[in-house]
Amino acid sequence: MKEIDKLIRDNMPEILDKKWIPYKTEVSSWYKLREYIIKKIIEEVQELIDADKLWDKDKIIWEIVDVTDIIKKYCKEMWINEEEIEKVRTQKNKERGWFDKWIILKKLWNES
Repeated sequence: MKEIDKLIRDNMPEILDKKWIPYKTEVSSWYKLREYIIKKIIEEVQELIDADKLWDKDKIIWEIVDVTDIIKKYCKEMWINEEEIEKVRTQKNKERGWFDKWIILKKLWNES
């Protein structure tokens, strides 16, 4: 049996059962859950990067869903609602802009 130790989606045990794949799970504590969520965010972002390298639109969409779902879960556990995020997003975009102009910062001589 392979050690995995990662957060999985709620229906994965049933999916594994249907495939006759043995497994072991446990329910995380709230304090440990945050650590598992952060690890899952990193995992899903890496899978999005890998999908992007393949130029596979369907896989990219699949991975974007995973990234956004786990970010939403993190927000829920941190008691951050969508209105708070949108308020900050609106303010930040107003102050700093968005990413429409494709500007790449290459050097910065003075950070002050």
